[in-house]
Formats: sequence, structure tokens, C-alpha cells
Amino acid sequence: MTHIITRSLLLATLCVAAQTVQAQENTSAVSQIGNDNLTTVTQVGYLNQASAEQVGNHNSIEQLQSGQISSTVQASQKGNSNAITQQQLGSGADLVNRLQATQTGNENKIDQVQKVVGNLGVATQTGNNNEAIQFQFGRANEATTEQTGNQNYSEQRQLGNFNVATISTTGNNNGAYQEQHDLSNRASITQLGNGNLSAQYQALGSSNKADIYQEGNNNLGLQSQEGSDNIASLRQVGNANASLQVQLGSGNEASTDQEGNGNLALQYQEGIANAATIDQDGNNHVAAQVQLGDFNTAQVWQGSNGQTSSILQAGNNNTATVHQDHP
Repeated sequence: MTHIITRSLLLATLCVAAQTVQAQENTSAVSQIGNDNLTTVTQVGYLNQASAEQVGNHNSIEQLQSGQISSTVQASQKGNSNAITQQQLGSGADLVNRLQATQTGNENKIDQVQKVVGNLGVATQTGNNNEAIQFQFGRANEATTEQTGNQNYSEQRQLGNFNVATISTTGNNNGAYQEQHDLSNRASITQLGNGNLSAQYQALGSSNKADIYQEGNNNLGLQSQEGSDNIASLRQVGNANASLQVQLGSGNEASTDQEGNGNLALQYQEGIANAATIDQDGNNHVAAQVQLGDFNTAQVWQGSNGQTSSILQAGNNNTATVHQDHP
């Protein structure tokens, strides 16, 4: 009977000691300079780290970590009336979830949420009234957004594994959205100017790549990919240009390059290993390409102003080329 009581006491002591060690693994550092600032940190689990720094007035930071094996959170704000919310939820054995948020200016907002393990989220904003949202649910995803200017908006959603999403915006009143599913997709958005909008959607499939570059004002770029090993590239320099690229299948390539104002480009690919190219230099051009089948090739070059081109390919191994310089 004495041995049973002794073993019970020993087991209870070990449990209390384990809980104490677990609690000692949490670390939090908070530094506030200014007035009416608020910081809330909640950590449940072990090997957690959280750091928050605020310089200014009426700023708020909330950090929550729950059930993480190894995690780290960082936040820094300089200015007034800024807000950062960071959450890391889930569990894992070896991989580390990391969130970083930095804001300089006034009335900026960052929301970051991570679930499962091995994700990296980085958001940086400089200016006023900017907002960034990052949501990662999966493993080993990377999301990075950097916004410089005023009243810009970015949102990144990763619902898969090993995806990479990047947004870089300089200017005012720009918007950028990225959503990634499945495995090993890459998406990149770069915007320089004002009033530009970009959106990228990568659905079921893997190893797709989408790139948007916009320089100027009031441009619109949209890309949608479903399948595997598709590549979409979109470049617009000028004002009031619009482009849409849709890829369904595998191994398709679509490229649009527009320089000028008021141009419109549409590309739709459904099949395997199709290639489509649109190159427009000038103003008020319209080009449309539709490919239904496999191993088709379509090319359009348009110069001067006000040109219109339309290509439809249904079948396999078709080739179409349009070159227009003068009206």
C-alpha cells in the first residue's frame, strides 16, 4: 500500500513539473510609447514567442498562439490608430509558424491567421489607411505583402501546402487579391500607380505559376488557373488597360503584354500544352484568344491604335498568327 501511495505522489509531482516546464517555454515582450495603446497576448502551449512594439497613440495589437509546438510572432507599429491582429492555431512536431507585421503611418490594419504548421506570413505597410489580410491553412506556405502609399488593400488566402504568394504595391487606392489551393503553386503581383486592381485564383492542381505586373493607373488584371504546370504572365504599362487569363488543364502557357491606354486582352485555354501570346502596343486595342484542345498555338501582335483581333481554336495542333501595325 505504501508503494502505491508513493508512486501516485511521484506521478503527480512529475505531471506538475511537466506543466511548469511547459509554461516556462512561453516568452512575451511588449514595449509601448505613447497614449491609449493596447496590447493583448495569449499563449497556450510551449516554445512560443511573442513580441509587440507600439510608438504613437491609440494603437492596438492582439497576439494569440494556441497549441503550437514551435512558434514565433512579431509586430511593430509607428504612428496613430493602427491595428494588428495575429493568430497561430494548430499543432506540429518540428516546423515553425512565423508571423511578422510592420506598420508605419496612421489608421493601417493587418490581420494574420495561420493554422497547421510551417507557414510564413509577412506584412509590411507604409502610409495611411492601408489594410492587409493573410490567411494560411496548410503546411509550409509563404505569403508576403508590402504596401506603400495610402488606402491600399491586399488579401492573401492559402488553403493547401507549399504555396508561395507575393504582393508588392506602391501608390494609392490599389487592390490585390490572391487565393491558392492544393500544392506548390506560385503567384506574384506587382503594382505601381493608382487605382489598379489585380486578382489571382489558383484552384485544384499543382505547380501553377501566375505573374501580374501593372504600372500606371486604373488597370485591371485577372488570372485563374485550374490544373497543373500552367503558366500565366501579364504585363500592363499605361492607363485603363484590362486583361483576363483563364487556364483549365495542364502545361498551358499564356502571355499578355500591353503598353498604352485603354487596351483589352482576353485569353482562355482549356486542354493540354496550349500556347497563347498577345502583344499590344498603342491605344484602344482589343484581342481575344480561345483555345479548346491540345498543342495549339496562337499569336497576336498589334501596333498603332484601335486594332481588333479574335482567334478561336477548337481541336489539336492548330496554329494562328495575327500581326497588325496600321489601321
